Amino acid sequence: MCGIAGFFQPDLQPQEGLNLLEKMLVRIAHRGPDARGKMEHQNFYLGHNRLSIIDLNEAANQPFNRGSNWLIFNGEIYNYLEIKADLESKGHRFVTASDTEVILAAYEVYGERCVEHFVGMWAFALLDTNSNKLFCSRDRFGIKPFYFHHKAGNFIFGSEVKAVLAHPSVPKNVNGAMISKFLQHGWVDNGKDSFFDGIFALPPAHNLVFEQGTIKQTNYWNLPTQSNPEMDADKAAKEFSDCLEESVKIHSRSDVALGSCLSGGLDSSAICALQAHNNPNQKFQAFHIYYTGEMGVDERPFAQAVTEKFSDQIQLHTLSPQESDLAAHFHDFMYHMEVPVPSSSPYSQYFVMQLAQSKGVTVVLDGQGADEYLAGYKHGMYRFLHDTLKQDGMLTTIKAFKDLCAIKNIKALAKVDLALKTALTFLLSENQLYRLEYKYFLPKLGLMDGAETIKKQPYKSRLLEFLNHSLFQTGLNNLLYYEDRNSMRWSLESRVPFLDHRLVAYVFEKTPHLILHKGWSKYVLRKGLGWILPEKITWRRDKKGFVTPGEILWMNGALKAHLMDAEWNFPDGTVDHQKAKKLKMAYLNGDRKNAQMVWRLAVLAYWYREIFPKF
Repeated sequence: MCGIAGFFQPDLQPQEGLNLLEKMLVRIAHRGPDARGKMEHQNFYLGHNRLSIIDLNEAANQPFNRGSNWLIFNGEIYNYLEIKADLESKGHRFVTASDTEVILAAYEVYGERCVEHFVGMWAFALLDTNSNKLFCSRDRFGIKPFYFHHKAGNFIFGSEVKAVLAHPSVPKNVNGAMISKFLQHGWVDNGKDSFFDGIFALPPAHNLVFEQGTIKQTNYWNLPTQSNPEMDADKAAKEFSDCLEESVKIHSRSDVALGSCLSGGLDSSAICALQAHNNPNQKFQAFHIYYTGEMGVDERPFAQAVTEKFSDQIQLHTLSPQESDLAAHFHDFMYHMEVPVPSSSPYSQYFVMQLAQSKGVTVVLDGQGADEYLAGYKHGMYRFLHDTLKQDGMLTTIKAFKDLCAIKNIKALAKVDLALKTALTFLLSENQLYRLEYKYFLPKLGLMDGAETIKKQPYKSRLLEFLNHSLFQTGLNNLLYYEDRNSMRWSLESRVPFLDHRLVAYVFEKTPHLILHKGWSKYVLRKGLGWILPEKITWRRDKKGFVTPGEILWMNGALKAHLMDAEWNFPDGTVDHQKAKKLKMAYLNGDRKNAQMVWRLAVLAYWYREIFPKF
């Protein structure tokens, strides 16, 4: 896990270019405190900050050279040992034990299609000096970030926007459309745009080639669109469990201390339990944040249920951030986020990662991703009922509706809401539904059109189309953004075993009928992991999410000076100031019904006042 930065610019002297590259790397020094390297070749400049995880030897430092090719790489290739063995059988030899060298060797054999052989997370730039081209790639789900600016034949890139903005030719202008998306949808990442005009993200599952002053992007992987939903539920659950267990095994490959985040929910509990099961003689640490008192969410009993079952393997560390901590760290948190954050939950994650780092851990496993393809959120229920009615008729749908209401404990008014929103899925496309949400969900304050165009996906199932959007456009992007920035702030590598692409493809291809089954979301996960998890977690009916009391308690307490006491100002042409002022005054007078939007406005104002100028 590292930080990369670089550029192509023909009008610089080599030393001048290397000095500029150093400035870019300094801005992302937190991503890799163990080593720094730079190189120049015919106007290409590549730089790397290393966080040593695999092969701690200096010989594995980057930029890494093999033959005529140079590589800077952020991430991990989890199946590097298997790829390496295959390449060695073909006569290739290696001088390090790193996955970095495996990428270069695979490129020698497969060219740009080498990424199709990788299981992992990555953002890399590979300079092929024979063809004088820069081959860049980002992993299938965008777990690792890659930002770039391209103009007048120059190409500038980095792991974070702050590194790209360190280059003097990159303008620093706010992207108003992203601010509107942030306010209305709570998005900070849509897979392609940033909060700065002219700086773009390489989309997930895409390669980019920069050659002779031009760039070309190509999509190298997509989820299956054809499925065979005839598999028996018990068999499917067993196969899913086996696939997840294998994913946890290869995600645990590390030459440094490894731990895990443990919220007490189904997903992180499954990761911890499998890690303990796979390594019965190895103790590892788990990390949990909780809040007590008014509006507090304390999930310790669920986290402890897992650690008590595996008491010989798991050591649980818990933390409840105090008001003094919340106030003291807020600026640092926001600086490393680079963007305004739409809720207080990412701030809690910041403290989870700090806790892990304080205990000597360098790699953490986390449960991100499962909700997005196993329908962990209520929005999936509307699409599921749509598919059931369309495919199986009214009687089956009525039964499915009753099952959902019973399992989720849905009361009378909420049942009406569920029925009405299901009806909307027959009347409106996915794109129309998102535009409707943009227009009406919260008081519309953005002055620019931030309504996202949701790409039509080739699925007969509305549920699968919705889950695809959740993975690539509307949900997971944001969670992975927080995961990366919060972990890298503390020089940690965060790994997400649920996002092994083979596992996600298995669900889409083999078991779409079991994503929601008998009223249970994540059915194959619950059924498949029942043999290892405590029952109170496996068949838990409520879903808390990563809930924090920030939108009310923190804004009125620890963060009041940061968010509510100062004057609110926003980038020109982005926010309706009169509406914002009315919401702020209503909130200060005790009206909490728009607390979420008030938080977003307050954080946006803070970002524009305190963070934006530092870039």
